[in-house]
Order: sequence, then structure tokens, then C-alpha cells
Amino acid sequence: MPVEESLIYENGEDSRELHEEILRIVEEIIDYRKALGVVRCTYEITVESVLEAYRSGIFPLPHASGPCVDWLFPPQRGVLFFSEFRPPKSWRKIVSRSDWKVTIDQAFDEVVTSCRHYHALREGETWITPFYVQVYSRLHQLGCAHSVEVWDEGGALIGGLYGVVVEGIFSGESMFYRETGASKRALMALVQHLQSRGATWMDTQMVTPVFASVGARLIPAEEFQRLLLQTQALHLQLFP
Repeated sequence: MPVEESLIYENGEDSRELHEEILRIVEEIIDYRKALGVVRCTYEITVESVLEAYRSGIFPLPHASGPCVDWLFPPQRGVLFFSEFRPPKSWRKIVSRSDWKVTIDQAFDEVVTSCRHYHALREGETWITPFYVQVYSRLHQLGCAHSVEVWDEGGALIGGLYGVVVEGIFSGESMFYRETGASKRALMALVQHLQSRGATWMDTQMVTPVFASVGARLIPAEEFQRLLLQTQALHLQLFP
């Protein structure tokens, strides 16, 4: 018996049972992560790794409590087809507000930071880590990440969203609001903009209640991969 194994079992049956329980728990964790679509885990996130991942349909999800970054290609992917975009009637009041101003790429860093604070406040933690913020700021500088901002009549940022664009596909990352409806207004402006540039869908990664309410749905990973390749071949220019 190897030294390591003898040490494990030297205290008798209790040690053996503990060892087997630990192995069972580890196997369950591995199976659970596979079911989520985790394809790899790293201890860093870089501009290059993010761009490479999105080209293949993979997206990063940093751990809020540590340095690890999961890279996901889930078995079911959230997608919003613009032909199925159906905002609820209650959103009409949001669109008609003349005291709100919508802009694109005027305050990217502020939008990301606001999303970070928004999720940390609501959930107690957030995947938008300080280093993540730095990487996405650099992506924006390179023209690969974009934001939509909503401002009130006093010039205060009250809502917005941001995402990554790689090879003509917009992948939404996060949104926030400080005034009810502001993030929804940003989403409607985004869809209008993307449609004007020839896009017919956007990657939502997951289907949150807000996206579900406007028609987003899950599609199988295989279908998403085909859609990804077909759209990349169009070489769409979504932003200046």
C-alpha cells in the first residue's frame, strides 16, 4: 500500500468512509460544473483570452470570492431574436419619456462600475471584479466592448448596459438602473441600434426575467454554434 493511502486508512474504517465521502463530493462538484457548461477554469482574465473565447461562443464568469475564472459554453444558450422581440405594453411609457436622453459609448467605464455596484448591492457579491473592470475597459478602448447610457434631464446617469462585440455579434454582459425603467430603455435602444446595423439577434448568455419578458429564449448549444458561425461570415459592423 502506498504511503499516502496508508496514512488515509491508518485510523481505520472512519478514515476510509471520510475519504470516500470526500471523493463523492468532488465528483458531484465536477458533474455539476460540467452541467453548467464550464469548459475550463483559469486564474486570470486577459483581453486576448476574452476575445478568443467569444469567437468560439465561450464567455467568462469570474468568481466573486476568489481569483478563479470559469469559462462557460452552456448546453442551453440565451438568445434574443429581434423578430421575436416583444416588449410588454408597460414599456411604451418608458420609450415616450422625453426627459431621458440615450447615448452610446459616452460613459462605458461608468456603466460597468455602476453594474458592479448594482449587483453587489442586490446580491451581496458580483462577478464584476476590479480586474474584470480593467480588462473590459481595455476592450472598450480597442472597440470590442460597448455601452448604452440613459441620462435624466439633469445629466445624471440613471441606467445602462454594456456588452462585447466580436466578429459582428453582440453579447450582453450586464445592465443596471437607478430610476425605474432606465435599463429597459437602454435595452430597447440597443436593439434598435443593432437592427439598424443588420443584426438579427443578440447573445444574452442566460435568460433573465427581463429578457424573458421581451422574448429571449434558450437554444441548444449546437444551434447556437451554427448561428454564431453563420453570423460571423456576414462580417457585420455593429459600431463605428
